[in-house]
This record gives sequence, C-alpha cells and structure tokens, in this order.
Amino acid sequence: MANKKYLSFVLIITTLFFSYCSNDEKNNVDENNKHTIYTVQEFANNANTLIGKTIYIRGVVDHVCEHSGQRFRIIDRDGKAYVRIQLGKNETSFDPSNMGKIVEVKGKVESKTYLPDDVRQLEQKVIKAKQENKEIEHQGEALKLIEKLKADIQLGKTNTYSVYHIEAISYEIK
Repeated sequence: MANKKYLSFVLIITTLFFSYCSNDEKNNVDENNKHTIYTVQEFANNANTLIGKTIYIRGVVDHVCEHSGQRFRIIDRDGKAYVRIQLGKNETSFDPSNMGKIVEVKGKVESKTYLPDDVRQLEQKVIKAKQENKEIEHQGEALKLIEKLKADIQLGKTNTYSVYHIEAISYEIK
C-alpha cells in the first residue's frame, strides 16, 4: 500500500516537472499583466486569425531598417520564422544597437494582400529601379517576395498572397 502511494506521488511530481519544462516554446503568459505573449513561430502559424487584434510577441531583433529606423524584424530561436515590426506614431526610432537582443512588442496585427497584378507592378518597379541604378528600400526582400509570389501563383497554389506585420504600440528590450 505504501509503495502505491509512493509510486503515485513520484508519478505526479514527474508529470508536473515535465509539463513545466515543456512550456518553453508555448504561449507564455505574463503573470503581472495576464496577457498571452506569442512566439514568432506561433504568430506565423496564426497571423491570418489575428488581423486587427492587439497582441504581444517576443523575439530576437534580427534587422533594423537603416534608412529610417522605423522598422525592425524579429526572429524565433531557430531563425526560421520572422515578423516585421513597424513603429507606431508614439515611437521615434528603433536603436540599431538592439540587434541580437530579445524584444517584447505590443502591437496591432496588419496585413497586405497581393494580387497577381500587384506582383507584376512590384516586379516592374524593382526592375526599373535596377535599370536606373537606383536602390529602393529593402530591394533584396522585395525580390525574394516577388519570386515566391510568382512561383506560388504559377503553381496554382494561390492567386493572392498575404504578408503580415505588427504596428507597434510599445516595445521593451528584455
């Protein structure tokens, strides 16, 4: 009888331990403010259901726009997912020295949907800029996006493509 109680106790403790340890990549909850904090991967998986909502997201700063300082990008731990953060009206600029640091952002989820004509127009704009030896902001990212959109449209995967970003209300370096 004592062995069964001991075994039950060990099983409960083990279960609690493993459930606590496995929460690392799941939605975190800020215990002080009681809000869910999305990982970048969770955001990427659920962005289409979050449009227009104010969320909290945490990630590592991977890129800061050198042209304006008004945008930056955060990535997840393995670098496979990212999201662009656009500073809101209350923020002046994002300090490039925050590269590589963890940031928690509170912001509104926004989206831009591209149709096939939008893709062609974007491609023409980039081609024209290259021919005139002009650099357009984030030209490399635009070219990657264009190629992905064209491939998806040609393969019949989609006739529209949505890109999501977060309009920051506030942020905090962790």
